[in-house]
Amino acid sequence: MSNKEKRKLKTEPKLNISLNEEQKEVVRALYEHDVVFAVGRWGSGKTMAAVAAALKAFRKKEFDEIIITRPFIHDKLGALPGGVLEKLYLEMQPLLDNFNRCQAKNTTEKMLSSEEIKVQYNGKVKGNTFSNAICICDEAQDLTRTEFIEMITRLGKRSKIIFTLSEEQIHKNIGKDSCYYMLKKLKESGIVGWVELKSNHRNTIITKITDYLGI
Repeated sequence: MSNKEKRKLKTEPKLNISLNEEQKEVVRALYEHDVVFAVGRWGSGKTMAAVAAALKAFRKKEFDEIIITRPFIHDKLGALPGGVLEKLYLEMQPLLDNFNRCQAKNTTEKMLSSEEIKVQYNGKVKGNTFSNAICICDEAQDLTRTEFIEMITRLGKRSKIIFTLSEEQIHKNIGKDSCYYMLKKLKESGIVGWVELKSNHRNTIITKITDYLGI
């Protein structure tokens, strides 16, 4: 039975966290656009906003599954312990931690077990079509232009995708090949949702140190 055939919620889905106005704008943008970019520095709550938006849409029975992915830098992935699946889950942990903040950990585990949440390795995305799915591509600034095109062209009908981006966190091995510089052209296009988050959700000392050092 597809998620859309299940009993629909009559009220707005409740999560275990509260979003600020910037993060709520990501949720709103998802209802207006099939492709949404949540852009901001470290600690601005991009991933949390993307996860919350995806969970709300899923619980409203608008999609059958949530697909999550992050760019995997080859030297970084190879250095992680375990087999490919173990490496993927280790790399996905920041995303999964946000799911566990939004809902009970055992709920996230059940969704993974039932494949209502699916982990996608971006290196094997060719040939796939994301159907009736809400997708999150976290840390998308570490996709090259080619990898971004491979990812965006997987989007099937009745599916949407949220990319989180941070210019300050582009991996040194990606550098100027990052898709970020190309994607900035979309900001004023009106064809995608583009939300810039500026709040710092982490310790305020981080901002003081980075500002003082000019980082």
